[in-house]
Amino acid sequence: MRAKILAVAMLCFATQANAQFLNPVTAKTGPYVSAGSGQYAVSINAATSLTVPAGSYIAEICVEGQAARYKDDGGTPTTSSGIPVAAGTCFQYAGPLKTFQIIGVTSGATIDVSYYQ
Repeated sequence: MRAKILAVAMLCFATQANAQFLNPVTAKTGPYVSAGSGQYAVSINAATSLTVPAGSYIAEICVEGQAARYKDDGGTPTTSSGIPVAAGTCFQYAGPLKTFQIIGVTSGATIDVSYYQ
């Protein structure tokens, strides 16, 4: 009985450990192609969500003008919470595009986004 419990516990642990490397939302084989682009004025008063073209898996996001912060876990970023991104920075984002929200740290932030499928 003890061996059976240990085997089940090891199986659960192994499954959880491997699960962190699987992302079925962004998994894709073959080359990515452009799905369009967008430019958003980012306010310091309210978080901005992306308008994601259907079938998009990944985005290239560039922050211009002023620094910004984003969250992708369904929470709302503020001027002092979230992942900071410096003005002049571009990064590739392959997380959940539909829950991505961004806010300017000070006024004058703009983001340019290219989407890929």
